[in-house]
Amino acid sequence: MAEAVEGRTRLVAAPSGTAGPGTRDRDTPFYNPAMRRNRDLSLLLLRHAVAHRGRELDVADALCGAGARSLRFAHEVDGPLVVHANDGDPKAVEAVQAAARANDIPADRLRVRHGNAFTFLSERRFDVVDIDPFGSPAPFLDAAVRATRHDGFVCLTATDTAALCGTYPRVARRRYAAHHAMHATPWRAEVGLRVLAVNAVAAAGRHDREARPVWSVFGGHWMRVVLRVRDGRSAADRALREVGHAAVVDGWPQFVSAPPEATRWAGPLWTGALHDADVLEGMAEAVDDAVDARTIRLLDVLRQEADAPAWWVEPRLLRDWFGVDAPRRQRFVDALRGAGFAAAPTHLDPAGVRTDAPRDALHEVLSTAPS
Repeated sequence: MAEAVEGRTRLVAAPSGTAGPGTRDRDTPFYNPAMRRNRDLSLLLLRHAVAHRGRELDVADALCGAGARSLRFAHEVDGPLVVHANDGDPKAVEAVQAAARANDIPADRLRVRHGNAFTFLSERRFDVVDIDPFGSPAPFLDAAVRATRHDGFVCLTATDTAALCGTYPRVARRRYAAHHAMHATPWRAEVGLRVLAVNAVAAAGRHDREARPVWSVFGGHWMRVVLRVRDGRSAADRALREVGHAAVVDGWPQFVSAPPEATRWAGPLWTGALHDADVLEGMAEAVDDAVDARTIRLLDVLRQEADAPAWWVEPRLLRDWFGVDAPRRQRFVDALRGAGFAAAPTHLDPAGVRTDAPRDALHEVLSTAPS
């Protein structure tokens, strides 16, 4: 089998795309190097969780594939941890087992099994449940939230971003029970993250449990939402009160309680916070040289936007409104903060700024901000 390295871990798998489009050997397990930031952030979450729980954690990788995520968890997270890796492909299971031996990972730290993901998740509960399928995680949501212990994390990756961003509205409705007519707006990816999050919140509510996002990331061809799951009917009710809709009104998105009579609206979606600042700070404390520099930069932006308002201002919008070009992003952020408004960059747009400044204040700030 082919080998690769990610972080400090050897993988017995071929990177996807290395043989050229359509030429990869279907019998060879593979992993996607473009998902490294996704796995890096997940690794930091586990380090944070291990450092704060004070007991052994059980982690489920229900659709582990060639095991890049499971192997890195078991090999690069110090402390009491057991990773349970499951996949329905026997060749993938063999690859994970071979890589575990290559990295000298003990069998009682990384437990690998061949089986159905739903059966695997029905047998016990875990502190962290990771769902990383090909496509949508929607079919696994109920099983995942049921299998997550109180105060644990359910981690969801979606690669059907065209549906979540509204490019295919019928698919969004079919998979996520969401109307999405904001695909032609700059905020389509934020809508997608909020649609994915609300599906997990609703799944938890069906089991009298609360789910709230602790971080949410759009990576281009993938989305990742991690939610903390807690028991309790009252908590579930509180979370469900933060479900609503969004509509573009006068060129700007707003949360609304019911779908308006407008052409550009989306929902139901999550209207609460997409990030938990304390969790992101704990993850930042766990960074080391196994984490890619791009991940560190992304984490820094996530930390800044954790307490920032929903939606963001982007240069094209400012030109449409005021006929002026925006200053460089950090200068714009500093000018808004200096004027007394909340302001932060967003990872969803390299030039976007989250702010609570109203439209007339934006114009005033722009007229005085340095270019």
